[in-house]
Formats: sequence, structure tokens, C-alpha cells
Amino acid sequence: CWCLALSGVGSVQVNTVYTLNLGAITDPGTDTVSQYIIDWGDGANQAVNSAGNVSHTYSSTGNRTIAVNLVDEDGTHNNAGTFAVQVNAATPTLSLEAGADVSLSEGQALLRTINFSDGQDNGAPGWSYSIDYGDGTVDTGSTTTTSLNLNHVYADGNATRTVAVTVTDVAGETASDSFTTNVANVAPTASLTGADTINEGSVYTLNVGPISDPGSDTRTAYAINWGDGNTDTLSAAQWAAAGGNFTHTYVDGGNGGTARSISVSASDEDGTFTLGSKSLTVNNVAPSLTLSGNATTNEGATYTLNLVGSDPAGSNDPLNYSIDWGDGTAVQNLTAAQLAALGGNVSHSFADDQDGPVNSTPRSIQVTVSDGDGGSTQQSKTVNVDNVAPTASLTGADTINEGS
Repeated sequence: CWCLALSGVGSVQVNTVYTLNLGAITDPGTDTVSQYIIDWGDGANQAVNSAGNVSHTYSSTGNRTIAVNLVDEDGTHNNAGTFAVQVNAATPTLSLEAGADVSLSEGQALLRTINFSDGQDNGAPGWSYSIDYGDGTVDTGSTTTTSLNLNHVYADGNATRTVAVTVTDVAGETASDSFTTNVANVAPTASLTGADTINEGSVYTLNVGPISDPGSDTRTAYAINWGDGNTDTLSAAQWAAAGGNFTHTYVDGGNGGTARSISVSASDEDGTFTLGSKSLTVNNVAPSLTLSGNATTNEGATYTLNLVGSDPAGSNDPLNYSIDWGDGTAVQNLTAAQLAALGGNVSHSFADDQDGPVNSTPRSIQVTVSDGDGGSTQQSKTVNVDNVAPTASLTGADTINEGS
């Protein structure tokens, strides 16, 4: 069914302006309303093209039922909303109805028209008024019409404010009424920007834009959760000094990258609120490797190869080494701890140069270092293994007689 929410005060004085609010529509379909046709219940009809506040002045007393028809592309939907209003006779003295309670967000304007009636405007023409908004703001003035327009912005919530309205004709002829305004706090927000990816061991810079807060709140502390188990806390002075730029080093990224989510929060007198968040990926970086050693060695001699490996993730990525000496011997495997125990120097004996007329054989040493996260680096070094001429030991007498 079609349903239209209608709201307004339940009674009004004759010959004063009545305001009806055309609110939300419940529609089982996806139709677009093009016209609202209002039957004010006193023989008067009015058509408007949009929802919101509409006004009407009743010229006679009685109980009125307002009915609103809706028009869309499918036709007219009768009595989509109804609302009962009692039109009262003007009183010989002032009469005032301030209206229903209202809920707003901090920074949002309270807008309302309040109508009043007076059977006789005594004394000087017009009426004086006072509007106390309940937050220390009081508007006073005078009017020659029987309506008051309220327009006030509540700077901060959460708060409950009583709005008191008083209208005076002459001394002793005064009407007052009030309603409650519930002001809700609005959480502050800020935009977070920065790179979408970063290599492990690199410095990441996060930019936090200006903070938007419709309330007049005072922030006293901030926190940046970097999403890797580390959180930076900052005072208001530290936050201001940073100028919106904050840095952090992500020490490790996994195989294929590690997803991280940064969140930034701020604390004020209303509590702690998340300003915003930023997602990024921390990439693994392959380790580096440097090889050094002599360019030649003799067959059968001990050859020393020096290995220096490193990784941006440091101890978060313990390294492993494999050495193929290029001479058909088994691949030698070492952990970072084992290599450290050797002082980075690994020894090997090339048993023989290659058979043939050439007395020096090049051997290509292949060393691979891996970080456990899928990153690896290979380096090679060529060593010439020189042939060593054979020797023999000769023994016998140092002297001999002729003919012997």
C-alpha cells in the first residue's frame, strides 16, 4: 500500500497559519511521486510538487481531517495519508503552541515556524517575544505578524535543550510554551591517503586530512593503529606538529604480500571515535647476496668462499643458503645461524681439475639465498681450479763404488 507520513500540531487557532509536514513515503514499487494533492478538510485543496512543509489558514472553527493524495506514473493514490487537526476559536488573550519535541545533530539548524493568536492586539501594534534556545542563546524582538520563525544551530551534542518561547502583547498579557530539542553528537571524520603498496623495511607515509566535526569539540589525544601490532599515540600538540604526515616502517611482508589496514582515532569530551581507515599491501623483498673469494685455487687445496646475505625484514626473515660448488659434489645447505658461526666463510676442497691437456678448469659456484617468504636471490662466482704436477719421493745411497 501507499503510505505518506504526515506531521504537525494537533490544534490551531482560527485565522492563523497552520503548517503540515509531508514526510516519507512507503511505496511497494519503485514509482516516482510527481504531485501531492492536499484536501485541508475545509473545502480547500492545494497541489504541490515536493515533500516538506506546506501551510494553510483555516477561516472557521471545527475538527478537520487533512487527506493527501499522491500522483505518480501509475495514476492517483487516494488518501495516502490523513491527519486530524482541531481548529479553535480565537481567544480574547494570547494563545501559543510551540510544537512537538525534535531531534537534531550537532551543527544542524533548528528551523521552525510557531504560530500564535490574540483575540485583540492591545496597546501598541504588534507583540514582543523571547526565544530561549536552552544553550545560553536568547533571541528577543517584536513582530507585527502572529508567527515566529526559529532558526538556531546547536554547536555541540550530546545534549538535551529546552526551547522556551514567550509572546507578550501588553504587560500582564503573556503566553508561553516550550519543547525539547535532543542534540546528538556527530563523530569526527578525516580522509586518509597514502600509497597502496610498500616494500618491507621501507618507510610508509600516511597523510591525514583536516578533521571534519560539526560540533565544537576539543580533541585531546590521537592514536594510529598501523595494522601490524604497532600503535602510535599522540598528544594534541604532537598531532599538530606532524602537520598531517605520519611515518611507519613495516618490517615484514609475506609471500604474495601482506594486507594491512590502518585506522586513526581521536578522543574528545564525547568519547573516542575512528576518523578513518586506509588499506595497503606490504610486499616481500628478496634478500641480497654478495660473494667473494680468490679467483683461482689448486686442486686438493682448501678454498674459502665468503657469503654476505641480508634482508630488509631482518630477523623476521631468517635466511637459508644453498651452495652448489660446480664440481658434482652434493649441494651444501646452511642456515643463517650456521653461516654466522663460520664467520661468513665456507670452505671447500676441489679434488681435481678436469682431465685433458688444459691444466686449469673453471668451476661455477652457484649460491642461492632464500627468506622463507618466497623471495630468493642467486649469485655465482667462477673459480679456476689449477692442476698440480705430481711429485714422487726418491731414496737410495748417497755413494757407490765403481763396478758395484
